[in-house]
Amino acid sequence: MYGADQPALLKRNVGERAVLMTLGLKMLDADEVWDSVLVTQPWLAMELGVDVQTVARLLKSLTDRGILTHPRGGPFRAGRYRVKALTKKRIKIVREWDGVARGLIGEEAGPIARVLTSVTHPTWTYSDKLGLTHWAMLLADTAEVDPMKFGIRPRMATKLRRELKAEYELVPGVVVPYLERVLERLADDIDYGTTDKKTGERITARVAKARAMVAYEVQKAANKAAAEEATRRRKGGHATLNALLELHPIPRTPFDRRLSKKSGDVREQDSLAWVNAVHGLIISETPNDKARKIVGELLTKRLVKHGYPLGFAEGVVSYIMQAGDDVTLEEWISRLSGDDRPSTPSRRRGLAAR
Repeated sequence: MYGADQPALLKRNVGERAVLMTLGLKMLDADEVWDSVLVTQPWLAMELGVDVQTVARLLKSLTDRGILTHPRGGPFRAGRYRVKALTKKRIKIVREWDGVARGLIGEEAGPIARVLTSVTHPTWTYSDKLGLTHWAMLLADTAEVDPMKFGIRPRMATKLRRELKAEYELVPGVVVPYLERVLERLADDIDYGTTDKKTGERITARVAKARAMVAYEVQKAANKAAAEEATRRRKGGHATLNALLELHPIPRTPFDRRLSKKSGDVREQDSLAWVNAVHGLIISETPNDKARKIVGELLTKRLVKHGYPLGFAEGVVSYIMQAGDDVTLEEWISRLSGDDRPSTPSRRRGLAAR
């Protein structure tokens, strides 16, 4: 996590505004403008110079309050975040800021629009001396809004204004045309950079963001490769299981006497033969433990689909997959068959865990 004031980013008002503005800029960069945007949490964290946990916390707050919709998928999977439709009251408020909105979509950008669009600049997000609370303070003063609405208390506001003015001359009156020039200059100034956490060397804010982007792209490529490999393995698992079950179809719930006309002895013999055959083929046809695990998961689903209770199916598959268990196959099947068949969830879990 970078930035002089990143702990303050945890404050809901500053952090959420930074997240919303970043998502909004992403929407505006699209060829067609929609009310939603497809992003990952790691990308958003990289843009804002924070960790994924911070981004996840801010997004959760926004979705819990109904400002954004909650996307499907985990942090490393792309999620489509949708902005909630404006109420009539909020539409009136937005119309009061029509000039700012026009500046955001390509017309002559005024001071407020310029501050808003600078939210992801490395000087705000990867500097030890500046941070997003400074950005929020400058935004509040430029828009002539009470900083308290951004979660910035009077004492903090005084400190931030003093720092912006004394060191950087960043005050509302010079936002146009000097904001971009000042931010660009500071992004290349080592005194306003940060310390690389891996190497310990002092680097500029621009270099820090560039390294974060490289790390993000490397992780993204690794995740893609891992997903492709998992898909390939799962396809291989399906093919292996289909071939296996063509040779040895799943018995019709052989451990339930109500569904079988055979005697217990014959039924158990059939079950033993099926388990032995499946066990032998899985061991011989799967190249490693990962492949066997996938086949085992798929086989469990097939057994459930054929009418086996989940815990019971897991127990059967667990024995098939665990060669060298201290319980013999005959003892295992005996426990699962007839009157010894598990009848409660806790009993099933116990068998499945063997």
